[in-house]
Amino acid sequence: RQKLTTDIVAWFGDMVRTSTQSVNETASLAQAGTSSLTFDTAMQGFIKSSEDLLTLTRKLKELWVVGPLLKPGEGADEALAEMRTSAQQQVAILNKLKSDERRREV
Repeated sequence: RQKLTTDIVAWFGDMVRTSTQSVNETASLAQAGTSSLTFDTAMQGFIKSSEDLLTLTRKLKELWVVGPLLKPGEGADEALAEMRTSAQQQVAILNKLKSDERRREV
């Protein structure tokens, strides 16, 4: 999880750095294209790392041991509902990012 979180922060930093670089009217087409390609690569890396972190988090939650104070199966419904809600929120954010990226490419 720490590696994926580090990757997400690094990709986000690349996106910010690329999007804040000034490209003025004297920039060549190649410079603008390189900047766009760099941003697209960072965005795709950010989305992929986020998806991988979500997958890992989901697997960890599925394997989570509730603890010795609960009987087997106690709290399972609540935990499952919480996992579903959390996953739906995170998937909605990723879908919006993908949609925005597709719209931007078009």
